[in-house]
Amino acid sequence: MVLGLSVDGFKFDAINISFHEIVVKGSLHASVEAMEKMFLMVKEHGLRSQITTVKMEEAENLPERVEKRRYKGNMIVMI
Repeated sequence: MVLGLSVDGFKFDAINISFHEIVVKGSLHASVEAMEKMFLMVKEHGLRSQITTVKMEEAENLPERVEKRRYKGNMIVMI
């Protein structure tokens, strides 16, 4: 997952992309300068993301947890 643009660009082996060994998905929401300002504001105000980490062994219970909203923020499954 690529968010934003790298100053130096990105280098990928075309064969890996062609044979679907890697998939690049990305999003561009703001300039590098705007992102830097955002990160400084987040640090200054002590903002934190809320995530719930779930082990792979617990993944079969995900539909129930989602239905009952028994998680905070984004859910991440550790593989």
